[in-house]
Amino acid sequence: MRGLCNVAGMRHSSFLRLPSTEVHLVDSGGSGMPYVLIHGLGGNHANWIEVFDGLAARSRVIAVDLPGYGYSPPIARHDLDQLTNVLIELLETFGEPSVLIGNSMGGLLAEMVAAARPSLVDDMALIAPASPIVSIRHRPRIAVAARLAAQSFPWLGTPVVEAYRRRTSPQQRAELLLDLVAADASLLPERVRSASYAMAHRRAAMPWATRALVESTASMRRMFVPPGRFRRMIASIGHEALVLSGDRDTLVEPGAIDALEVLRPDWTFRRRAGIGHVPQMEAAEWVLEEIDTWMARSSNSTSQAT
Repeated sequence: MRGLCNVAGMRHSSFLRLPSTEVHLVDSGGSGMPYVLIHGLGGNHANWIEVFDGLAARSRVIAVDLPGYGYSPPIARHDLDQLTNVLIELLETFGEPSVLIGNSMGGLLAEMVAAARPSLVDDMALIAPASPIVSIRHRPRIAVAARLAAQSFPWLGTPVVEAYRRRTSPQQRAELLLDLVAADASLLPERVRSASYAMAHRRAAMPWATRALVESTASMRRMFVPPGRFRRMIASIGHEALVLSGDRDTLVEPGAIDALEVLRPDWTFRRRAGIGHVPQMEAAEWVLEEIDTWMARSSNSTSQAT
């Protein structure tokens, strides 16, 4: 895998050796507090292509491929706790607290890191963070819902995912995924689509891709059902957070975000009409503006305190 350019055409692609594994990341370099971008289930560094440069104009930005995803090699288990531990190892290399920006499962992992090692985190922006389902406002896609449910049980998920991969091409899988996560995939920027197609083709040759996906899905099910562990973890977080979401998200339903707001009324919630599960791809300017406003509030608080 070494020598491969990242599919998004983002500069400064490299591998970083950590105590427990090696991860692929895209690092903008430069100075400033690290902004660490954490993708979701089945995602990779290219999920941040529309906001990477905008954030890099403000500070140092690192888009990481979680173990078993993107170009990062697999680990023994791809459950939430192990992925959290790898993220903690990454953050420890920076020597200062980081801003965590996570989408979907990446948002959940950001929460878990903040709960486990608060000193490593300066601030959080959670974009459609994975949360327990409490109600269904949007009509589910039966085939997709069935496949996702099957994925959450390893003994069933592996053959189901492998069968799905055999009957679809990499480009078809990329198109179906974009159609699932976006409110209107036809409106996504061309470079988002191109990067998604390219990564789907490259992931098709990685034999651990199915295992990583199934293990992570199963781990999220265990976190959410029953929801007691999730609620305790959320309650334990000492940081404030910005939460961005779309009203047409069919994966993290608006009701799940509403329930998260009930758990953390001190967090700041911003909702956008007409977008789905990946606001950083669908409404990049809005995401950048909201993060700018959020981080300015942190700066103003620091200035007033001094």
